Amino acid sequence: MARLVASDLTRRDQVHRQWSLEEGIVLPLGRGVKMDQLQTDWDEQIAARHAVVTWKDGRLHVARSSELPPGNAIFYGGTDCDSFTIMPGEGFVIGRTVFRLDPTAEGATSVSTIKQTHFYAAEELHTMDFHPTEEQLTAVRDLLYAMEADHANLDAFARLLVSTIRRVIRSARYVAVLEVHPRERKIAVKAESDRSPGLCERLVLEACRRQETAEYCWDASQTAPTYEAVPGIAWTCCAPVIARQEGQGDLALYLAGPPPLLHRGNQPRALTEDECVFVGTVAWILRAVRTIHDLNRSQSSVQAFLPKPIRNLLQQKGPEEVFRTEHAQAAVLFCDLRGSCRMAERGAAELRESWDRLQAALSVMTEAITNQYGTIGDFVGDAAMGFWGWPRTGSASRDLTEAVKAACKAADQLRERLRQKARGTGPLAGFACGMGIAAGEVVAGMLGTEDQRKIGVFGPVVNLAARLESMTKQLGAAILIDQTAANLLVRSETTLQQQVRYLANVLPVGMEQSVKVYELMPPEADESRLSRAKLQLFEQGQHAFEQGNWAEARRFLERMLDVGDGPSKFLLAYMAGVEKAPEGFSGVVDLKQK
Repeated sequence: MARLVASDLTRRDQVHRQWSLEEGIVLPLGRGVKMDQLQTDWDEQIAARHAVVTWKDGRLHVARSSELPPGNAIFYGGTDCDSFTIMPGEGFVIGRTVFRLDPTAEGATSVSTIKQTHFYAAEELHTMDFHPTEEQLTAVRDLLYAMEADHANLDAFARLLVSTIRRVIRSARYVAVLEVHPRERKIAVKAESDRSPGLCERLVLEACRRQETAEYCWDASQTAPTYEAVPGIAWTCCAPVIARQEGQGDLALYLAGPPPLLHRGNQPRALTEDECVFVGTVAWILRAVRTIHDLNRSQSSVQAFLPKPIRNLLQQKGPEEVFRTEHAQAAVLFCDLRGSCRMAERGAAELRESWDRLQAALSVMTEAITNQYGTIGDFVGDAAMGFWGWPRTGSASRDLTEAVKAACKAADQLRERLRQKARGTGPLAGFACGMGIAAGEVVAGMLGTEDQRKIGVFGPVVNLAARLESMTKQLGAAILIDQTAANLLVRSETTLQQQVRYLANVLPVGMEQSVKVYELMPPEADESRLSRAKLQLFEQGQHAFEQGNWAEARRFLERMLDVGDGPSKFLLAYMAGVEKAPEGFSGVVDLKQK
């Protein structure tokens, strides 16, 4: 028996691999041949099947492979040859590799001819003969089913995987899924079949570094084993699943077993070729599960930035259609937290507590909007903006009516929730909320740059909703709506029409046209709701006010003070100190401040 040694062409002391050659055995040489043949995976200039060699009668016969494309040379004695014969001590060159027939190994088999470590890339699985057993096929099928059923729960899948491999490969005493950070040289067990006998950590790190499956067999005759021995373990195998994202740990399948060792030819091996393909296939399934797991996690993170209606639509339509910028009929709700300014003035020492209270308030706002299938358009400090009506789901007129109803229901819910929370001692104690709702045409879609975008609406309606919210303090009402929204509610034939109260025709600061402002009162069953008699008094007083009969307006509105009606106080304050309406008064309240 002789030995063929493969070395680097420029550094002859760098040995890539060496093989024992048995008498009369024909062996193919190349990058794509089987592992127990003359595989040369380190040299890209060597073809998949470059040559065929045979050791016979003390000589090595080398011939160019019949499958070799033109231009792939084999140099012997400095000449490109199709076939030749070499004696021990001679050699030939292919690519960047020198193949030399070792004269010291002729006629004897030494321990050094046995190769204990085998590395191979996942692509090499395709070159192996695979004759799967029924058990292996069933295991692969069950893992694929589990991948779909568990929605790529990585931890659960890892536990299932190690128990499956342990059952199918009976020679394995220990099977684990490892999480590996090669740069930090850290290894953690994610799932394991049994109590660990110890890990061959250097082999795991080397396999992940090379991104190749590694096998290693310990031999009692070895004087200096490549890897430190693990008690009771004769072989180990590691199949890495390389992370796709920077900073993310790799995963690795790790198997280890006791004697006896398998042999392919004279080579000790950890697994049969069928088992190698099975482990590689399972590693590919784990890779797929890990990818799906990462995608699901990324999708979940992104979905937190997308409103519920948008998330639902994305399951039915493509993003190009969902996020298309277009004109739409929408209802816009602005809500602003009252009492947060005092909280912010506490100082830096209590910033975290203030932040948590603000987060709790925004959560209540968000819940009220999304419960009515609204879209969160923006958060600005302690304020939130939501809208309804885009993306469009029906006719424009129907959509706008439904949008206004949904916005008012959300505002009602938010008012009640904050009122309940404000009475307690929790993070929302002492808070209230002013809200403005306006309806009409907007431009809706994606807004921003290529680096960062958001969903939003734009138009006069958005500005009006914000103005109405800012007027709630002056007019003394929690929820103000514009005339378009009020008219739609009155015609809606729902209980919401009974909650609409006309307050005033106001001219906000900086605006050229007056706006008729309405209040969305609490529902009729609410304890804070004004009685019908009181509402009739206000209606009479407000009408007299707009007609310029301020003396009569005072007489009606002053009878509202015992119930603390905010809009009545606002109109009385506007008339304070003036006996009668100014000459030419048109009924418009000119607001002097925002």
